Amino acid sequence: VIDRAFTGCSTLILIGDPKQAIYAFRGGDIVTYLEAAETAGEKRTLVTNWRSDAALVDRLQVVLEGAQLGDPRIVVHQVEARHPGSRLAGAPCSDPFRLRVVSRESFRRRGVQTVPIDDLREHIGKDLAADIGALLNSRATFDGRRIVAGDIAVIVEKHRDGHACFKALTEAGIQAVHTGDSDVFESQAAADWLALLEAFDQPHRAGVVRAAASTMFFGRTAIDLAEGGDALTDEIAETLREWAGHARDCGVAAVFEAAQLQGMGGRVLSWQGGERHMTDLAHVTQLLQDVAHREHYNLPALRDWLRRQREEKGGAAERSRRLDSDAGAVQVLTVWAAKGLQY
Repeated sequence: VIDRAFTGCSTLILIGDPKQAIYAFRGGDIVTYLEAAETAGEKRTLVTNWRSDAALVDRLQVVLEGAQLGDPRIVVHQVEARHPGSRLAGAPCSDPFRLRVVSRESFRRRGVQTVPIDDLREHIGKDLAADIGALLNSRATFDGRRIVAGDIAVIVEKHRDGHACFKALTEAGIQAVHTGDSDVFESQAAADWLALLEAFDQPHRAGVVRAAASTMFFGRTAIDLAEGGDALTDEIAETLREWAGHARDCGVAAVFEAAQLQGMGGRVLSWQGGERHMTDLAHVTQLLQDVAHREHYNLPALRDWLRRQREEKGGAAERSRRLDSDAGAVQVLTVWAAKGLQY
């Protein structure tokens, strides 16, 4: 449509983002992208890396320059770095680009004997953790500031690789966070939101109310419900009616805030894995708020939408669980979850 409307008739400026165009699961169409680029009478591209140090860029050029990335028209070109030299100082190893070689002898294998992938994953994770531990204990600096765990990211290809690295880091006493690229709609937070939305629609049903009472929003245990009896159930039902009113008037984000005012945050954060739960709750709340506003959903429609999301599997980026905390922790994630120029 754009080609027919503008090509040959007026000046047309196309700005491409190949990092998005290559992702088929995001609807990217690399062929269309390349064909559009070929129609240009004049082409300009970025020739400066503004993020990485020259020491790293130069070494990567030795390995990658001229490489075709899936298509003869996609080639790694020469680029310059904005930052000369290296800003890393005082590290046990100052080389900005390293390849680690693992010998079969390390696994008591000889000749062409295959090393089991699980053994390799464990070895790589431990080797990585030792390397990161040495860096953090070295008082090394980057751009004049002491390096901390939060400055480091481990980017892997597969989920299992990430789990192995995360396990090795935590066993080495290094704080780390890992999303695992798991689906937030499969989390306990999503299950709790669904139970709450069910209760908003049926606050007169004791069983539904008690199910909502056991969610993170209320934090009631089976013992609490047994000892509290009908009085506690009626009390929670009244709160549910009040929160449902907030949701109708201001959106479900108001329910999240109301629960916070009643102590949900402090209670959940006191649990093991509480930070993970709170991050998921906030994430699901945002997704519910956004879709309700965009589609003009009432509460029953929003409940049905959430149920469908939990039953279906999707690859949308917004479904991926967020890091529960990146403060002072090594981030472990897949290359698919790493966004563009994030690192």
